[in-house]
Amino acid sequence: MQTLRSVSDLAPGVIYQYRLFPDGRTCIPFASERFFDLFGVHPAEVRDDAAGAFARVHEEDVAGIVASTRLSATELSRWHHEFRVNCPDGTERWVLGDTSPVREESGAILWNGFLTDITERKRNEAALEKSEERLRLLFENILHGVLFQNERGEITGANPMAEKILGLSLDTMLGRNPSDPQWPVIHEDGSAFSGDEHPSMRALKTHKPVCDVVMGVSNPRLAQIRWIQISSVPQFRAGAATPFEVFSTFSDVTERKKAEEVLKRHKIIVDTAQDGFWMADVLGNIQEVNKAYAWMTGYSVNELLGKRISDLETNEDAEDVKRHILRIIEKGHDQFETRHRHKQGYEIDMEVSVTYMAETRQFFVFCRDIRERKRAEQVMRELAYRDALTGLPNRRMLIDRLAQAMAASKRNETYGALMFLDLDNFKPLNDQHGHELGDALLIEAARRIKLCVREADTVARFGGDEFVVMVTDLDTEIKPALEQARLVAEKIRLALGASYLLGKQLPGPQSGEVEHRCTVSIGVVMFVNHEFSEQELLNRADKAMYQAKQTGRDQICFFSDHN
Repeated sequence: MQTLRSVSDLAPGVIYQYRLFPDGRTCIPFASERFFDLFGVHPAEVRDDAAGAFARVHEEDVAGIVASTRLSATELSRWHHEFRVNCPDGTERWVLGDTSPVREESGAILWNGFLTDITERKRNEAALEKSEERLRLLFENILHGVLFQNERGEITGANPMAEKILGLSLDTMLGRNPSDPQWPVIHEDGSAFSGDEHPSMRALKTHKPVCDVVMGVSNPRLAQIRWIQISSVPQFRAGAATPFEVFSTFSDVTERKKAEEVLKRHKIIVDTAQDGFWMADVLGNIQEVNKAYAWMTGYSVNELLGKRISDLETNEDAEDVKRHILRIIEKGHDQFETRHRHKQGYEIDMEVSVTYMAETRQFFVFCRDIRERKRAEQVMRELAYRDALTGLPNRRMLIDRLAQAMAASKRNETYGALMFLDLDNFKPLNDQHGHELGDALLIEAARRIKLCVREADTVARFGGDEFVVMVTDLDTEIKPALEQARLVAEKIRLALGASYLLGKQLPGPQSGEVEHRCTVSIGVVMFVNHEFSEQELLNRADKAMYQAKQTGRDQICFFSDHN
């Protein structure tokens, strides 16, 4: 018994027994010393009566424990339950109980199992949920419409602002082309847009961004034409020559166009307009400016009057501004994105619309601060293809690259290898030292894996402590290709098996380091000639990895049909 207690006291969680007598009494006949760390109650105090432990359980969780215990006792099924404990120091901890019951000769039910402190995991889950909620709110509440279309121009996604501006529900738009004749689109002169002229279709066809196109769209909810300014950017998979998707952002500029028409007729500006506005002569001298633009740039209205465009413009020097002025005079108008200089020295992303009035030889300029839009676009691009922790390609990018690699393998008749990696000793690090050190280990593991492969190969994180490595352009014969793959896998195994020194924040101003060893189980599947689907290859590599786990871990297993 003493040996059992000595071993159990070294376990990372709490080993314990819980007994329910036929008359309803309960006790905890055995619990390792870590029981006190969770409940603030010594095991000896609950050996004959479990009431002391139940007194620590959060009042809202007691009923759940009783109900789940009853069910486990009735069905003799595993008890797996999460609940909160009120510690003596006033803190609250989350505990996971995992036990299996047996019926004793006396009729009592005895559970044998573990109690694990999952407080840190719960905090991390709450933090992740909060982060994801913020990103969702950003996408759903951004003041610009966002559309995603596939390589055929069919709409695959849209945010709520896009639905509002276009007057169409997402369900109505999905799978349809934005140039659908049921959705009339017109130029500023009233002529119809052809399907090929739509910015998203032009971006897919030319493989280049199409920016700041103004068009009129019929909004069925409002039964009127709304004017939008749209930019479309094609998206490419790594190494691909043609886009697989186009990403479009647009804003409703109906009110701005109305204001422009008023300005053309009456040459006045409403200083309360949300967009910045100024008028300039043909030499680029600012003659009139509104308060909105002054607020954007940090200057007073008086400070801006008399400045030249080149004093504020950062993307173009004085000579570039002169040439741009001549082009606008020739065309009559222009829409573009640029950057203006704030009084404090930093730069502001601006969306600029310029109209040249030949009658008065003046420029009417509208400016919009688009910094938030730029940040949102960058966040969405990163979310789509990259793992937030390690910066490695995520599952979506890996699938894309795997499809390309399989196609290349078929063309070149060369073998490739897909490796599924799972760290063998990761969970104890998280349990003992917390999520922060677990993240540090994953980041270091990602760095080590990348050092073991070529630039052309792919290292992706699948989630948790799982990584996938894709090695391409191996030999055309299976035996040498297998040996090449084995050498890469062995290099990774040795690199990940080396000791880790991970920084750990200690109480007070000091910090420390934790040494940790973490081996890896690697499953490998070879592929050639596009003989299987991407998912089938992943499944086979995953199956081989579990074979490596079963044969003792820190192993490399190649998939075979006999696995």
